[in-house]
Amino acid sequence: MSKTAVAINIQIGHTARVLNITTTSGYTHEWSVCVQGSNSRSITEFVEKVVFILHESFKKPRRILKAPPFKISEKGYGGFNLPIEIYFRSGCEETRKTRLEYDLFLQEVSGMPINHCRTERITFFSPLPDFKRKLLSAGGEIIESESGITCSPSSHHPSNSSSRGIRLSTTSSTNYPQAGHCNSSATNNNDNNNNNSGGGVNTNTSNNASSSCCSGSSTTNVGGASSNAQHQQNSSMGKRPRGPSGPGDLPSSKKETKKPDTF
Repeated sequence: MSKTAVAINIQIGHTARVLNITTTSGYTHEWSVCVQGSNSRSITEFVEKVVFILHESFKKPRRILKAPPFKISEKGYGGFNLPIEIYFRSGCEETRKTRLEYDLFLQEVSGMPINHCRTERITFFSPLPDFKRKLLSAGGEIIESESGITCSPSSHHPSNSSSRGIRLSTTSSTNYPQAGHCNSSATNNNDNNNNNSGGGVNTNTSNNASSSCCSGSSTTNVGGASSNAQHQQNSSMGKRPRGPSGPGDLPSSKKETKKPDTF
């Protein structure tokens, strides 16, 4: 078996803004999260589907997107940890799926819009020839050895370079000064589980914006939003909101005049 590996970059990002008027359900923010190719390159040649696993307080929290844009939008009042599963057209089980955790943080209610982008380098060890061709066509590069490849503690990776497997490495995490949204010229062909009605939560997976969620030329932190390092510190200090933005976590009294704490 060939020891060749192929590495390719993808971007996971989210935008968030504070609503002008708190909704009748108590939601203070509107946000979108997306998965896309580096520099907005198409990933459909090697990605089969993307699954966003929202907090259980959302109605139908498992959102399955089988066509671009791989994006979901919601309203809520608190940030939360968002698992994302990416399924690949790899042709074998060892390299078919990977899972990562995304920190969907929100700004204070007085803060400026957020446009955060995180770049993940995905390395596929000993991919099948057809899958290797797809990766290279989408902008991947051949890695002849493991030198210089950093593996995060939670990554899925093979025990040796001759085995098939996947390794993840976060290469950058940036807050841009202006917020946009994921884009794509394709039409969604999403699983029925994506349809969300009732519960006071608004879901929108249609392509209704023209700029990318991972766009911008500056690394300046968004006003009113913590830098990534500071945000991680806040999370570790237990300053996360009481619960995410689903209807199940609303206070039982449902006092619409009181704005919950957000980050």
